Amino acid sequence: MGLGLEAQFSASGLDTTSACGNGVTAISFNMCHVKVDWMGTLAARLGWTVDHALIFVKGGAAVIHDHYDYQFLTGALTLIPLDNFSATNWGWMWGAGIEYVLTSNWSAKIEYDYMQFGTDRPTPPP
Repeated sequence: MGLGLEAQFSASGLDTTSACGNGVTAISFNMCHVKVDWMGTLAARLGWTVDHALIFVKGGAAVIHDHYDYQFLTGALTLIPLDNFSATNWGWMWGAGIEYVLTSNWSAKIEYDYMQFGTDRPTPPP
């Protein structure tokens, strides 16, 4: 059995656009665009070796940086910018996987990571 510390950082191109509420009515003509710029994790990793493989579980902190754009969809189907801002959110993560030794200098790893950043909806700064 072994214990270790792992840090990961990833640039991202994840993005989505959807209709979003304006807080006044259930029907909204606002469009929300969210783009994940980057994300990272810092986790403790606990593993067990089986032959040339390391089977592990891990858990720790996660951070993500998002960029938000709010737009108004007009009757002419054009978008008018309303607001945009960026936010860095902290959360937690857990994961599991297997790492296999290929040579004395190389290994290959497959893992699953789950990250949770809460369910609060972002609000633009004042």
